[in-house]
Amino acid sequence: MYKTLLNPFEKFSEKQLLLFGILFLFIGSYIGFFSNAYFDSILHISFVENATYFNSMVQNLIIIFLLTLVLFALGKYLNPKTRIIDLLNVSLIARIPFYFSTLINFNNSTLKLTDKIMNNLDAIQNIIFSTSEYLFLIITSVFGILCLLLFAILLWNGFKTATNAKTTKEIVSLIITLLIANFISSYIINFITIN
Repeated sequence: MYKTLLNPFEKFSEKQLLLFGILFLFIGSYIGFFSNAYFDSILHISFVENATYFNSMVQNLIIIFLLTLVLFALGKYLNPKTRIIDLLNVSLIARIPFYFSTLINFNNSTLKLTDKIMNNLDAIQNIIFSTSEYLFLIITSVFGILCLLLFAILLWNGFKTATNAKTTKEIVSLIITLLIANFISSYIINFITIN
């Protein structure tokens, strides 16, 4: 079970992965809408007052399209036999942890705490947090890091399976490509969708 969670690409067929990934695109976009999430880049989520399902879906589609495109380009460079369907599946499946990470904004709690910090940046040392706020910050930070880590593991395992990548050079290439794609996705999403 644990191995399947971290590397479903070796156990399931491309059609199963595609259907599961598309299903979670719709579910995850709804979770993001419900949590007032703004998927502002591949690696980042913000929270807003009134998210819409349409914007949540558009943001996720942009991220998946761009991620698939850059992974496919890198995959073709590393292994000419790389198939786009495999990297589309990687993009769809690796995004799933990000959908669940938006649940930290239940009842707009993360947005309220973020606003408290942002409104007092000039005197940040004077901000007083309650014990429950400190606990909330710790729990949500750990949960966010775990979701990001799961994303990275799924992305690498899927990319490795799709391209037969193995070396440190290929890992570094993937990281650099991901960071460039993250910057581009941020620009495109902020240009196309406004919350």
